Amino acid sequence: MPQEKSTRQRVLEEIVATEQGYMRDLQAVAEVFIGPLRKNAILNPQEVQELFSSWEVLVPFSQKLFTDLDVAMKRATGDGKACVGPVFVEFAPHFRLYSDYLKNYERGMAAKTSFMGKYPAFGEFLTAMASDPRCHGLDLGSFLIMPVQRVPRYKLLIDELFKHTPQNHPDHDHLVVALEKIQEAALHNNKMIGKSAEFDTLMAIQLKFEANTVLNLLDVPSRRFVREGDLDKLCRNGVKSRHFWLFNDKLIYAVYLLNGYQLHQDIDLRECEIAPAETVQDQDRAFEIISTKKSFVVWARESSEADEWREAITKCIEDVRARTGDMPRTRADVAPIWTPDAAVPACMSCGATFSVMRRKHHCRNCGRAVCGACSKNKLRLKHIDESKDLRVCTPCF
Repeated sequence: MPQEKSTRQRVLEEIVATEQGYMRDLQAVAEVFIGPLRKNAILNPQEVQELFSSWEVLVPFSQKLFTDLDVAMKRATGDGKACVGPVFVEFAPHFRLYSDYLKNYERGMAAKTSFMGKYPAFGEFLTAMASDPRCHGLDLGSFLIMPVQRVPRYKLLIDELFKHTPQNHPDHDHLVVALEKIQEAALHNNKMIGKSAEFDTLMAIQLKFEANTVLNLLDVPSRRFVREGDLDKLCRNGVKSRHFWLFNDKLIYAVYLLNGYQLHQDIDLRECEIAPAETVQDQDRAFEIISTKKSFVVWARESSEADEWREAITKCIEDVRARTGDMPRTRADVAPIWTPDAAVPACMSCGATFSVMRRKHHCRNCGRAVCGACSKNKLRLKHIDESKDLRVCTPCF
């Protein structure tokens, strides 16, 4: 039986794997977006520069960093023996080259929005490129935030490696120096871009998520963090704890895994409502979160905490709609709350008992649990998903 890897070895492998993934994503943007935009003259050279800033400088830098990390790993004589500290001591001072990109990031995001309205061909190009396998399901905005996160993420990774490096390990002293140099580079970058306290807050939350998470908390300059905390969410398989973050324009929730939080939903508050939870126990500390993406019941630990969450979310919804002019959603415009699996032993349409052979499905229109025979049809429910047809029960078809 193979020996279990040490924590230090797992962190080392994560450092190399995330750098390799980052390097490939930098290359993908250069090949999928920058090159074709120039070649086909969809944008002029100045507009390409405005959108991508110093992106093409970062590509060879990451390639060299990955190569040196890979060499250091291959030189190692055993589990956790690799010394990557010297690599980061050499490269950390050059992390300052990120400052130019960081300084222009918000302008680049604004340019992307502007170009989509100004040039129909640009919007069509982005839609077409989204299906390129090198993008692995990410849109351009998801790529553009990656360099913004990279230097802070280096610090988190080296911090974690240092925690699991004994003082007598040959990499120990190198990591001390590497951390100092990474911190110096990060402070320089922050000073160059005049970063605000709100930026720091949003970035700290962003970095709590797994490295490959499709989430950009920095894409809207007016976004503000409001509150966070654990709430118990009614899932189809029972009640489970989830961590929620509320911002002035969105609500997200996630579950913590080995390498960070895994995002479950990102809910636009313009498409969200808060309602009393009238069909569950402990109603004083429960409420419904209803949206076009997902609707569900949550419980706070105390009724006072539930009141605070309800009031905070409601105020944010009202404020964002006042700014945008969006109207409240009706029950017909939102996703239904799914009936929990444990609550229904039989199909809610025909009454047949569920079993290994007769599986349980949920109608995406009404949320009822039904059998396969009673959910053979699909409908395009545009308020939930415009891109595909969804399973619905016979009465809803």
